[in-house]
Amino acid sequence: MSHFERSHWVDFARGLLSAGERTQMERHLSEGCRDCMSELAFFERVAHAGAGVREVIAPEDIVMLARNIFPLKPKQKPLLQRLVARLVYDSFADLAPVGVRSGKALSRQLMYEVEDYLVDLRLEGERDSMLVSIVGQVANRRVPASRMVDQNIRIVSGKSVLRQTRSNGFGEFCLDYSPKRNAKLLISLPEGERHVEVSLNRLVEEHPAS
Repeated sequence: MSHFERSHWVDFARGLLSAGERTQMERHLSEGCRDCMSELAFFERVAHAGAGVREVIAPEDIVMLARNIFPLKPKQKPLLQRLVARLVYDSFADLAPVGVRSGKALSRQLMYEVEDYLVDLRLEGERDSMLVSIVGQVANRRVPASRMVDQNIRIVSGKSVLRQTRSNGFGEFCLDYSPKRNAKLLISLPEGERHVEVSLNRLVEEHPAS
């Protein structure tokens, strides 16, 4: 007498067989195969015990204890890809009349670019003040009509966020900032996975007292 594989009896006990397969195996049992009857009885007990375990509801204090022992790891946010912008224009590089650059007021324009993006910065302030006003605009030169609205604009130093704002419907923004070494201007991009990075060390050069 031929016998069915154990895997078949496992599926039989769990009710996973098709009607035709189940009929064949029931016919085999009706022929009096004691070995297969014994195996089926064992797998039916296992299946019944497993079903009972699934229905057990653990007490809340046990659940909390288990969570404290094995805390869920928070999902890590993917790191943003940074696009380091390079300086392409600095108004201080232009030849200025005598006394203009040594005056009390500071007015300077910087232009940066990276890939298809342009960042225009205008700096306003007083030389004896530690505060500089940064008025800027970010634009996509390849697709001028693309909207840079409500982009996150931050000035950071290390892991500290020094200033933060959001761009308007024209990609414009304004921040007051006290220059610090190694500070960076970060501008998020519409796709959400990249940001433009602009070094602000040039501001420190104009404020040596900082």
